[in-house]
Amino acid sequence: MWGSRCALCLLCLMMVCCDRPSGGRKSRSAPSCLLWVQISDTHIVQKGEDVERENWLKEAITEINRLRPDFVVVTGDLVELPSDEAYQNYVTIMSELDAPLYSVIGNHDDNSAANPADYADLYRKYVDRSTYYSFDWREYHLVVLDSVAPGKHSGTFHVPEDQLDWLKKDLSKAGDKKILMFSHHPPTGERFDVHDYDDLRDIMKDYNVKALYSAHLHGKPLEEFIDNTYFINTGATSSFPLDGSELGYRVNLMSGDWMWSACVKLGESAIQWKQLYPREE
Repeated sequence: MWGSRCALCLLCLMMVCCDRPSGGRKSRSAPSCLLWVQISDTHIVQKGEDVERENWLKEAITEINRLRPDFVVVTGDLVELPSDEAYQNYVTIMSELDAPLYSVIGNHDDNSAANPADYADLYRKYVDRSTYYSFDWREYHLVVLDSVAPGKHSGTFHVPEDQLDWLKKDLSKAGDKKILMFSHHPPTGERFDVHDYDDLRDIMKDYNVKALYSAHLHGKPLEEFIDNTYFINTGATSSFPLDGSELGYRVNLMSGDWMWSACVKLGESAIQWKQLYPREE
């Protein structure tokens, strides 16, 4: 396996440099390599209630730490049902991760049944004060969306108008950075309700979003190129895989205009890369 950060970045730089034209004016130095990991649907409960699920997540963390990623994004459903005990257990387990962690809220993190006034009260208490936000990492601008429809414990993709307004303002400040987005629910598909995608799609087109990463389905990994954007869906890391899928996580490698992605099964060493950009027609 190209299993260390040095080996993965060497592969990345070899591919980028081989694609450069020779001769003529001296080219700029090779762009830096970005290595990050997506995990999702951990569905952690209070300590000791589901030891197998805890061990799966711990195994994923051990494997990810060996890769030494720049950061990790967990795309929702951090806990099975919101409670102080479940979030405390989740936070304790994730504290073993040796990389910055960015979180996305999922429908299982919706606590509106207990607190209709603030569906994300426990998420805000233990994870992040904001359910949608953005951050920059080198030449990339990364946007985390809140796709939860409060009170609907389902697969409803929902991004309300105030969040869309925020998104427009946020992306208008991104400059020439490459834009990646994250949501728990996939904004396209047939297995669940989709709301607000038309407005979101228009914004994504205006700002040439490279990819949107989601989860929720617990199914086999998907990479679909729609409306000039990759819609990438990743299965569960530590809870009930569906449709014959396997537990695991997604490794992403980026440099300049190049992007690769690969889903890794828990306990396996092989990384089967898929080149996303430049697109191979």
